[in-house]
Amino acid sequence: MAQPMVLRCVVAISAALLYPHMTRAGKSLDPWIPIFQGVDLAHGSTDGSEGRPQIVTAIRVDLTVSGLSFTSTPGNGSAPLDTLSQTTTEFLESTTAQVAVNTSFYTPCCSGSPQNKDIIGLAITDGMQVSPAQSEARAALLLSNLNTASFVNTVSDAYSTIGIDTAFSGSNFVLGIGRDLPTSADTIHPARTLVGLGDRDVLGDNRLLYLLTIDDGIPGISEGATRRESAEWLLRAGAHTGVNLDGGGSTLLAMRDPSSGQIQRLNAKPGGERSNANHLGIFAPPLSGPALPQFTPLWFAGLPDNSVADFSAEDAIENAHPGSSTALDDDYYFAGTYPDPIGVRPTDEPLANLERALISFDPPNDRHLRFHFNLTDQEVASNTLFRYLTAAFQQDGGGSKSALIELRFNGVLTDTFSLRQGERFMSVEFSARQVMAQPGANVLSLSLVGGDAQWTNFDFHRLDIRNVPEPSSASFLLIGVIYLLCVQRTVSSHQTH
Repeated sequence: MAQPMVLRCVVAISAALLYPHMTRAGKSLDPWIPIFQGVDLAHGSTDGSEGRPQIVTAIRVDLTVSGLSFTSTPGNGSAPLDTLSQTTTEFLESTTAQVAVNTSFYTPCCSGSPQNKDIIGLAITDGMQVSPAQSEARAALLLSNLNTASFVNTVSDAYSTIGIDTAFSGSNFVLGIGRDLPTSADTIHPARTLVGLGDRDVLGDNRLLYLLTIDDGIPGISEGATRRESAEWLLRAGAHTGVNLDGGGSTLLAMRDPSSGQIQRLNAKPGGERSNANHLGIFAPPLSGPALPQFTPLWFAGLPDNSVADFSAEDAIENAHPGSSTALDDDYYFAGTYPDPIGVRPTDEPLANLERALISFDPPNDRHLRFHFNLTDQEVASNTLFRYLTAAFQQDGGGSKSALIELRFNGVLTDTFSLRQGERFMSVEFSARQVMAQPGANVLSLSLVGGDAQWTNFDFHRLDIRNVPEPSSASFLLIGVIYLLCVQRTVSSHQTH
């Protein structure tokens, strides 16, 4: 890769590391950097407060942008099995796409040279089926010739492949309301490749496509991930639903340098490349202007995973504001600095300290849930918008009843909404100016004020943000710099193993 482009990338990404909004403890994803029209790049890492170190590389694709198209590995014709394998960089070179990532599971495994491979699960390339659906890889992404996207469970969902241009499958969903999420023991996988969908403008429009890799093989820097950690990274990127793809030695994201046309690996994959049965390729026009701002998660408590296991049962004990940051109550504290008696909270409070429900027969002062968090000067600017999202996991009446809930930000009423079990998401949008958001400590509260449901369990809570001004100054993680150096060392052009 041409050295000037390397320097430009380093400068751009290093500048992004200064962005103050993502310097909270735990998992942190840098701001998105446009690399092609409709295609953005971000890097993420842990700061050591959550145990296992991880390096993440993420691509976000805005499916509404004109000129975008997709391809995947073509069928093998009359030759045995489904496809002739390629490494990710070989696939990128042969298709002239701008971005590529490995996708489907396959057999036989594993080699660094071309072999005939059998894809596991549904695969469609340029409108032609390459592999049929299989129960072993039932979570499939469908991309139509109009660039609409959807996930299906090929075993249980009714779906059609008419008009589908590209499709590939993963082993299972790791994120998503109403999806068959894994219930077995969560184990560490050496490396992960993930695909997710998120909203662009309207909840459920699925117009943002996310591709993520989590690296392994770099002791003390990145050491793989569990399914839950994979789901947390997808959610932090902005996805509401996500699928686990082939990982381990197959995991690789690559791009074509916009200036030189040469190919570079984006994630810090040590060693050579594996020759994989299937890849996704993205064709995208060169940059022509600034990217439009999108909602990105500011914080979340719990995952959209059809469960309240993260939280604890109601204790029916009244507690007044500000509550505690170390005990079970209605108040939950994210890492930050707060007025006495809370003081400095170095990490997010354990989720088990948060009650899971709003209950009508609780004492009046116990019918609240309050979320405490810090904001920066940039995050409270006049052009900042917030979006709160939640979903009811369980209610008495099984969804025939509803809870009437007030949402307040720093005491300012933003909306009163009715929440019913079975609704996929409930969202409320409001501006920083509207709720008098302030630098430092802020609080978002839910209060049960009516409805006929006696109790409502929450699946998750999430606050998104957008229209934040350009970064000014604040330091990020030293590990980000290590990552950049690792990426430079692994830059590869026309590499075959």
